[in-house]
Amino acid sequence: MTVQPPDQAAYGELAVRVQAAGLARMTARAWSAGLWPVTRCSVTVQDGKLTQLHTGRSRLLCPQQRPVSPIWQEAADRGLVALALVGPGTWPAATLEGEKSSHEQRRLMDAASAGGILLGGLAHLRRDPEPYGHRW
Repeated sequence: MTVQPPDQAAYGELAVRVQAAGLARMTARAWSAGLWPVTRCSVTVQDGKLTQLHTGRSRLLCPQQRPVSPIWQEAADRGLVALALVGPGTWPAATLEGEKSSHEQRRLMDAASAGGILLGGLAHLRRDPEPYGHRW
């Protein structure tokens, strides 16, 4: 799951929250090798759509409840999903989660990591929303 805030102020605010939950700055090498830390974050997918991200202290609702691709859902059925926070303008806005080609994805993530704006980790997948206020 890739989270891309609309502006730098929102990116900075969200970066503080997700880093407190365990996401780390990722180098291109660490991202490509799958060296993602397990975090306290959870991602909720209901009816094939992303509905929320929970950081352990904050719940972020997906305003547009973006659909996930069948490939993404198949990978997520293992219980953990890669979660990335990138800066504004990194991804094309209309792209479905999991529908980026591997070459395009690598190029965009390499650019984000080179710019120091890629935070990543593994989040737990939930089928039901995380209870509001749940803390680890």
